[in-house]
Amino acid sequence: MTHTEKDIKLHLIRHGQTIFNFQDKVQGWSDTPLTETGRTVAARLGRGLKDRSIDAIYSSDSGRAIETATLIRENSEKNDIELKTVKGLREMYFGNYEGGPNPVLWNEVRDKLSNGQAADKEEMYTTAGIDEICQAVSQLDPEAEEWEVYTKRLLDSLNVIVEDAAKNGHENIYIVSHGLSIRVILHILNYKQGHLKIENTSISELIYRAGAFHTFGSVNNTDLLVETIVAE
Repeated sequence: MTHTEKDIKLHLIRHGQTIFNFQDKVQGWSDTPLTETGRTVAARLGRGLKDRSIDAIYSSDSGRAIETATLIRENSEKNDIELKTVKGLREMYFGNYEGGPNPVLWNEVRDKLSNGQAADKEEMYTTAGIDEICQAVSQLDPEAEEWEVYTKRLLDSLNVIVEDAAKNGHENIYIVSHGLSIRVILHILNYKQGHLKIENTSISELIYRAGAFHTFGSVNNTDLLVETIVAE
């Protein structure tokens, strides 16, 4: 556990839209590049962060996260900041479901958890916790990542980042990760607001204070994705 004199703000960003997102395919450790829309919106977020204090930028080692983080760094004009990759920030590994249609995976998970009673994925989320959902994936396919392994690497990664921030006196850390991983982080840190939708290129904030993650800022914030047009 790292103790710091100042709060450390962790800004968790989901990567921009990818080809698999657009095609509605399972994308855990499999990887596809950003679409043109994904690149445009990531650049827009970077411009929105231009006047914000950014002490360090991290991303998972997945190409889509690195591409998003690079666009944010370039467009926020923070090219002097090193982009650091952390393998443990990856999305969950979905085993043999990787690259397949999302509806196939989530319908099978829904049927396992509700015996076919849940009408759709959204209803499933209202009756099952995210831990149960992730565990159902690894029960359906033993090749998929187990919940305990997944959550441990996510928390270990956050603690490494906090230790690095404390050592370097950093207070504002930007981290590009993945939709499910961000939701899981919020879940295991006891954020209780029902089912969360984490949009591409949205920001969710944690605060590390007095040796613990225990205060939350905004979640799934997309305000900076709306650019203001200034009339000349």
